[in-house]
Amino acid sequence: MHSCLHIEEILQKIAENVEDKKSLAHMALTCRAFYEPALNFCWETLHEFTPLLRCLPADVIDVEDRELHHPDPNYADVVLVELWSLNRQLTLVECARFFHHSVRVRTLVTEGCPKDLQDMPTKFDHTCYTILLASLQGAVAFPNLRSLCHRVSADPSDPLALFLGPSLREVTYEYDTDAEDQNYLADRSIGALCKAVPALECIHMGTGVAGTEAISALSSLPSLHTLGIRLDDSNDLSGALSRIVPTAAPSFASLRTLVLHAPADTAPRRTGTLIPIQNGIAFLNSLSAAGCQLHELVVDLICQTSEATIYALCTAMAAFAPTLKSCSFHVPPGLHVASDPLNIHLLSPLLQIPCLRAFNPWAAHFETTDADFARMAQAWPHLTQLTLGDQTWHTPSHTTLDGLAAIAAGWPALDALMLKVSDAADTAALRVAAPHTALTTLTLGGGHVTRDFEAGAAFVGRLFPNAVVCFLHRDYKVMQAWEQSLLAAQRAERERLGIAEDP
Repeated sequence: MHSCLHIEEILQKIAENVEDKKSLAHMALTCRAFYEPALNFCWETLHEFTPLLRCLPADVIDVEDRELHHPDPNYADVVLVELWSLNRQLTLVECARFFHHSVRVRTLVTEGCPKDLQDMPTKFDHTCYTILLASLQGAVAFPNLRSLCHRVSADPSDPLALFLGPSLREVTYEYDTDAEDQNYLADRSIGALCKAVPALECIHMGTGVAGTEAISALSSLPSLHTLGIRLDDSNDLSGALSRIVPTAAPSFASLRTLVLHAPADTAPRRTGTLIPIQNGIAFLNSLSAAGCQLHELVVDLICQTSEATIYALCTAMAAFAPTLKSCSFHVPPGLHVASDPLNIHLLSPLLQIPCLRAFNPWAAHFETTDADFARMAQAWPHLTQLTLGDQTWHTPSHTTLDGLAAIAAGWPALDALMLKVSDAADTAALRVAAPHTALTTLTLGGGHVTRDFEAGAAFVGRLFPNAVVCFLHRDYKVMQAWEQSLLAAQRAERERLGIAEDP
């Protein structure tokens, strides 16, 4: 064997480019030099816990088929699952093969998800985790694990400790949706996690809600830079948050990315005046008072959100003006934006953020006019990504192709753009528009472009010669005609500018 194949870095590169785990297994069996690098990549990422359980003696594993309600709405109400369990405690010798491979795992999902509707989902009885945890005798099962996705159960024996190790940096929580007190689950699990792994850098709560105890624990993590969280909306936490966050040390000093999720259940459950995003606004105010320097902020909105709430939210977001580079409003799965558009001037507090690079209020259904873009361009001269419109691309818009030309002129560094247009530009605008070569991605909703489609498409093609354009229209023939005219205009403009590559 050539001496270069004894160099570890070269073997790692070879294993990194092997496409499937079966080929990695064959590579590991080729020779001793290939064994470790191939197995390391084979076990680096596990999207289910089953392969590790198969490393245990077969006589301790019980597998039975059981009908359960699947949490994914894409599935039928009742599905057949494989339920795995262990029937006795293990010795360290019996766990040796499990540990031989668990030390290689860097990313782990504790419960597998089916790849398609025909796959049988796999679930694990808590005996799998508790018996393994007891069999460790103080050893760390996953010393090199960096990313974990774990479903926290209402079962008090939930063995989160099995997966905790010195290398863990990213955790995604999924909570048992049948649990009555998700606040308690979140506070309990986050408290235990923060205490055991103080070096955590990223935490994302997929479901469940967090109360003041969880916030207090999270504020103690000195390296936490990314946080996705759902705040309790059953009680007004503004007073408690104002006491916890500014006085805590280090007060989220490293936090740079924050995702504020709306509670999964947004239906009215009480007669009070508290709204789901109110505690989120209070949390933002507390973070800014503590001196937190956010760079990216994503907020879930629901259709009940009022204009006063939107303005208060934007005001709270504007407090991070010195450092904030990205703002987004999202809609929780299964919900839709309000049918009536919101006034774009509700976003006026955000115009105080001069360093903004990405802005995505798509979910909020703001109504924009051509004149609005001039004010935005003046406030955000360095913008590279802009997403406007709403979930219904065929509804009218007050933005015309003239406004599209104003966007091109106002943001020379813009790389990605998504918005709705209605109407074509006039003849003069079609002739004088200067090309914008930086834009690479453009999505246009053109359900109300009513004039000369070919002229409008040619105008867009000359304006953005390097962009991959997606034009959405209810008439398929119009979309075809638009695409042909646009591609021809782009090719001609690239030839004129001396640009050889196609977008």
